[in-house]
Amino acid sequence: MTSYMKYSDDSAAFSDCNSDISGEFPTTSSESRRLFLSINSDELIQSLITQLESVSMEDKKQAAMELRLLAKNKPENRIKIAKYGAVKPLISIMTSPDMELQEHGVTAVLNLSLCEDNTEMLVKLGVIESLIYALKKGCSSSVSKENAACSLLRLSNLDENKYKIGRAGGVPPLVSLLECGSMRGKKDACTALYSLCSVKENKVRAVECGVMKVLVEMMADLGSSMVDKCGFRL
Repeated sequence: MTSYMKYSDDSAAFSDCNSDISGEFPTTSSESRRLFLSINSDELIQSLITQLESVSMEDKKQAAMELRLLAKNKPENRIKIAKYGAVKPLISIMTSPDMELQEHGVTAVLNLSLCEDNTEMLVKLGVIESLIYALKKGCSSSVSKENAACSLLRLSNLDENKYKIGRAGGVPPLVSLLECGSMRGKKDACTALYSLCSVKENKVRAVECGVMKVLVEMMADLGSSMVDKCGFRL
C-alpha cells in the first residue's frame, strides 16, 4: 500500500498552494450567491457537468467557472463533482486554446485535487499530462500556470506520482516557471520542485534543466522574498 507523504514545516515555508487563491471571483457576485445558497448541490452539479460538454463556448466557460467555485467553497462538493463525472471533461478543457476556459479547467482541477480521495481518478484519467501541457503552452495565463504547479504539488503527495510527474516531463516547465514566472509562480514552482526532487531521478532532471543556476541567481537577489526558499531547495 502506498502511503501519502506528510510535509514537514519546512515545506510550508514556500507557497501555501491554497485552492483558487487568485481572487478574481468576489463573493458578492451573483454566481457566488447562487452557488452558496444552492440547496440541492447534487442536482446543480449534474446540470453543470452536462453544460460543460455543450457545443457553446460561453456555456462551457460558465459551467467550468461554477464548478470551480463549488469545489472551492464546499469541500464536500469536491467528492460530488468527481463522483458525477466532471473530471474527464474538466481535463479535456485544460488543453483548450481558449485561455479563460483553460484557466477555469486548471483551477477546478486544483480545487478537486485538495481531496485525496480524488487523486487516483485524476491521475488515471490523464490529469498529469494535461497539467504539464498547461504549464508549457503560451496560451496559458499566469494563473493557469501557477495553479497547474499547485495541482502537481498536491498530486505529488502520493509518492508514486512523483515518478509519474517526472517521467511525463513535469520538471522542465516547473524550472521555467521558477525562472520566469510571477512571484507567486516562482513560489509555487519552488514548492512543487521541492516535493518532486525528494526522488533522485527528478533531482537529476532538475539539475540538467539548469535549476542550480536559477536558484543561485535568485538567492543573490536580496531584495526578493525567495532567498530562504531557495536555500531550502539547495
